[in-house]
Amino acid sequence: MKYSEIVGVEKHFKSAFDITSDVGDSWKTFISNEKFENNLGQIIKSFTSPVFNNRKSIWVQGTYGTGKSHSLAVIEHLLSDDYEKIEDYLPKINKTQVRSEVASFRKDKKVFPVVLKGIYAITDVADLTYIIQQQVASALSAKGIEIATKTDFQSVIQILEKGDLDTFFDNLIAKNIELQGYAENKEQLINALKKSETKVIRIIADELKDAGLGGFRTHNIIEWLTDVKGELSNRGIADYLILFWDEFTSLLDIPARRSLLNVIQDIAEMSYSEVDEGKNTLGVYIMLVTHKRLEQTESYKDL
Repeated sequence: MKYSEIVGVEKHFKSAFDITSDVGDSWKTFISNEKFENNLGQIIKSFTSPVFNNRKSIWVQGTYGTGKSHSLAVIEHLLSDDYEKIEDYLPKINKTQVRSEVASFRKDKKVFPVVLKGIYAITDVADLTYIIQQQVASALSAKGIEIATKTDFQSVIQILEKGDLDTFFDNLIAKNIELQGYAENKEQLINALKKSETKVIRIIADELKDAGLGGFRTHNIIEWLTDVKGELSNRGIADYLILFWDEFTSLLDIPARRSLLNVIQDIAEMSYSEVDEGKNTLGVYIMLVTHKRLEQTESYKDL
């Protein structure tokens, strides 16, 4: 008798789970356990607690190989998939109370997820802003959702397509050697922006500012996320917006880590910031996943 005749693996089994390439029902191969269910229960409470200060964003830490990414994918699906698509997984949650809390929350509310992973060559707050905008826009596009709130990339594309500053952009391309590496004309510049080339938009933003030309500014990411979440809520698409950021650890060690963490903290506080005269919260969350404890990183030295 062969071992394969006794023991097998599920058809969606992966030795390493990548949340950014999660497709189909592979997330459902996750085997629930007590620690996961305790965390899941706390996460549900962070959305449902009547005490707004308890509606906190989440930081998950665990060493390599402990199932962080797979469990993150499970949480993402449980919070955001249509209820009919998660219903068959709920019996795998062993704790009756947690299972009931998840079901109750999801029958009434829905979360719009945005998945990020790794460092994205981020060096400062401007890069962080552009990457978050890019990933939110990609997540919306993947769901076929169009909103009025534009990313900085989309705003500059609109300026280019309008044509009022053609002379400015022609001169900019002619004189800026670095920009010439991305585009030789306006059409190529638009294509570079559609590809979310952060270097291109940084050059354009700086040049527009130096020239004293209005019509564009780099968004404050808090204001931008607030506008996006407002549109999602007003149109009945989602009640909450959450950024899932896997493998965030590397960002804790870059030179600009302190300013980045300040922005991340500002985003985290959006989950319990009150609106509507104290009747509700902004409802924007961030969930960070790292393989190091904060005190093991360079960021801890800055605190």
